[in-house]
Amino acid sequence: MTRPSLRLRYDPKGALPPAPEAVFADGRLGLWGETLHPPLRRHERDGRQIVLAGDPIAADRRDDAAVLAAYDGAADDAAFLRGLNGSFLVFLYDPASGELVIGNDRFASLAFYYTDVAGRFEASSSTLRLARARRAAGLAKLDREAVFEFLALRRLLGEKSFDPGVRYLRSAALLRVGPGAPEPQIETYWQPDYAKPAPSGTALVAALADGLHRAVAMHRSDRQRFGLLLSGGLDSRALLAAGRPMPCVTTALSRNNEVAVAAEVAAAAGATHAFLERPAKLHEETLAEAVFLTGGMQVYTECQFLGYEQALAPIADCWLIGLGLDIFFGGLYLPKEPVSYFGRPALHHRLLPLGDDLAGAYIGGVKYRLRSADPFAVVRPALRETLMDSLRASVEAILARGRALGASGTDLWEYMHLHNLSRHYSFPMMASIRRFAACRAPALENGLFDLAIAMTPEQKLDGTPYQQAIARLAPALMQVRNANTNLPAGLSLRRQTAQKALAMLRNRLFGSAYPQSPGWRERSWPSPKAALEAQPRLIELARALPRSERLASLELFEPAALEQALQDHLAGRRDQAILLNLLLTIDTALADRPGAAGLQATA
Repeated sequence: MTRPSLRLRYDPKGALPPAPEAVFADGRLGLWGETLHPPLRRHERDGRQIVLAGDPIAADRRDDAAVLAAYDGAADDAAFLRGLNGSFLVFLYDPASGELVIGNDRFASLAFYYTDVAGRFEASSSTLRLARARRAAGLAKLDREAVFEFLALRRLLGEKSFDPGVRYLRSAALLRVGPGAPEPQIETYWQPDYAKPAPSGTALVAALADGLHRAVAMHRSDRQRFGLLLSGGLDSRALLAAGRPMPCVTTALSRNNEVAVAAEVAAAAGATHAFLERPAKLHEETLAEAVFLTGGMQVYTECQFLGYEQALAPIADCWLIGLGLDIFFGGLYLPKEPVSYFGRPALHHRLLPLGDDLAGAYIGGVKYRLRSADPFAVVRPALRETLMDSLRASVEAILARGRALGASGTDLWEYMHLHNLSRHYSFPMMASIRRFAACRAPALENGLFDLAIAMTPEQKLDGTPYQQAIARLAPALMQVRNANTNLPAGLSLRRQTAQKALAMLRNRLFGSAYPQSPGWRERSWPSPKAALEAQPRLIELARALPRSERLASLELFEPAALEQALQDHLAGRRDQAILLNLLLTIDTALADRPGAAGLQATA
């Protein structure tokens, strides 16, 4: 099977071999798009080649003609990119001068990496393609500090990759390369504005409701056959509330509570609903493909829709997903903790003070870090101090960027995960769909992003304005229970806490059954432990990790510590599934590099 990827080669000397399968090639530039959805589209303006990837939006339309009209009316390339919306990569190439310009969106939502191979500029959506080219040229290296950062945070910060010679194209970037400037020159054409305040009260709710409606309308403006990946929570429900009914699909291991709630939501919206049973052994046959899609720098398990092609293709050509809305408007990664009453956690939260050591607070407290295991416990003791220093320096570098933009306090904390958003661990869900169908996240819209940045942490903390905005768009949908709590979705988390407490009291007094918060068996995705243990082949691969030559080539891990973590998991003493999945991701990424055991590791 051809692995989907976007691939580019640029030789300022014009010495590229013929490439008849390329979308465009002229000896200096070759550009390929392999099984991408949507495919690359090539246009021409005044002799300049314009190739579009993804779903750029102009004049509120997902329409290439509107994008070209925006190009015609722009004063320069930076102004053109600033005027675009949505999720995209744009390639602008002048065959006469040889200059190539690459621009992406404000979220860097289509991950794109670039490198130099013996004076030739190469780029791809997959770092593993670039690794092969660098290996063939004798250039491949491994940055063990970057590998450890991925292990500790489940993502990479900034633009680094596992190879110090391969860089990620940062968000809102304009990259320029040409015969006179073979080294890529990068400028940022847009930056978030932390001085602009958000509206408050009903004005905020109205702005958020209008923004959701507008974003969904723009992402559906090309009138394809759309489908919605519908959960029982708020984010996909928001997309259904903000637009016309469309076919909805929910996946889970069984017809559980999540599926039942999603069916109720779809019915309330007048939409059809289908249940797709999730394969119990989803990644036994797709591990290598999942790691290829992530480059090994996002956890393979997040490629949740590999193997769904036959089930999803007959329903829709383009799938909408609620990814990003809980980060923007639900305070998902705010520094917070549940309020506690009489030793029991409530459903609503309080903000935590950040203190003066923001880097330390982030490393030790951000929600998406590796929390179920100590990443320092499995690395060589002699490296632990160096690795902590490197991790702190990496965090401090991004904090410095945010401070330079005027961010402080909680805004600065959120900048850590909003910068280069597609490096977040959940984006492989979209990549796993794009190998067979288009996939769009309407949250990736400039106006919604601006509003999210402007909102205060108190406005995002428990997502109350977000709930109210969805209810404003479609009140009936918010009367349906939320699969996270089994209580009406329109109730604030404070009111849901009160209802849960009263129900518990009634249960104790009268023996009634109050709504329980569902466990993982009632949700779409199995727990990492359950998923791993249902896949014997992955368990066997995990058993081999302590003796992996590829991991040993990094000179990073302590084999005895890896063995102890493995045995603790197998014996049921401690759940190490997330750690093992991270290690499987790294090990498989190295396996996809020819001669990986001989790669040079950098300190």
